[in-house]
Amino acid sequence: MKKMILSMASIALIFVASCKKDSSENAETEQISTVDETMDNDETALEMAYNDAVIKLEEAKKSGDAVAQAAAQEVLDKAKSSWEMAKEKASQFSVHVKEDATTATDKIDAAADKAKAEIKETATEAKESINKTKEDAANNAAKAKEDVRQGYNNTLDKMKAK
Repeated sequence: MKKMILSMASIALIFVASCKKDSSENAETEQISTVDETMDNDETALEMAYNDAVIKLEEAKKSGDAVAQAAAQEVLDKAKSSWEMAKEKASQFSVHVKEDATTATDKIDAAADKAKAEIKETATEAKESINKTKEDAANNAAKAKEDVRQGYNNTLDKMKAK
């Protein structure tokens, strides 16, 4: 009986001790930083294209070629609009990522709180079960002791009667 109680108690303790809150903040941070780096690289490339277009336009103006100047101005306008669009998309994306990360963190925290509550409930039930088993074992031992005493007294009475 003692072995059973001890094994139940150790299983309950192992279960409670093995449940821990794992934080996924590092994974989210790494993923966000990788996306941010990629977007920064794209944005930098577009900024460099815009700067190159400005240089080409200045060269065309210096050369006095109207066709080259018009083409360079068109390239400059496209590069500028692409660069501005990339900056806007990057800011929108970062806002969405932050919102999603916050939502995921809230869900993880809620799940962790629920798991803690369930663990506490399970531990309480295990303690109650162990205490009940302990009481039952004590009651059964007392009853067995009383039965043995009564059987001994009955046997003595029978022997005295003979």
